[in-house]
Amino acid sequence: MPLLSTERKSYTDVVKGTSDFENEAAVDYHFARVNCKGNTSIVPMGIPMVWVDANSAFEVFVAQNIPTVESDLPNGAPVCVVVGQKEGKGVNKADVTLTSVAQELTVLYRGAAAVAVGADGSGDGVDFGTASSAKKSYFSTSFTAPRRCSH
Repeated sequence: MPLLSTERKSYTDVVKGTSDFENEAAVDYHFARVNCKGNTSIVPMGIPMVWVDANSAFEVFVAQNIPTVESDLPNGAPVCVVVGQKEGKGVNKADVTLTSVAQELTVLYRGAAAVAVGADGSGDGVDFGTASSAKKSYFSTSFTAPRRCSH
């Protein structure tokens, strides 16, 4: 029987595991606070983001081309996944309204982590919204592509 939950989406709905080294040494090499812009409200958990160089910020990924320029992330990755509000990973107290004024969100970028990709409408994993299957694959390939070392 399906359950209806009144909880907000949690960190463990999106990130299914990180490297043993990061856990044991209590370091967050693949997490950062970044500037995000847009014109929509989002749940700050599991949202794919893409770097928009012209805005010097990340925006919600829908169908954009993924840039070849480096972002502000420590390893220059052009894509990331939101895993919390600016207070840190796992913080999801309320929806965030993105505007032309940059807001900081906490993101996971390429690294040793297992991220769930949710089925459309499931509420779990990365929420690609209306992005096509081809664009989801395009984002996933870029998210897992090797980049320069960030530490």
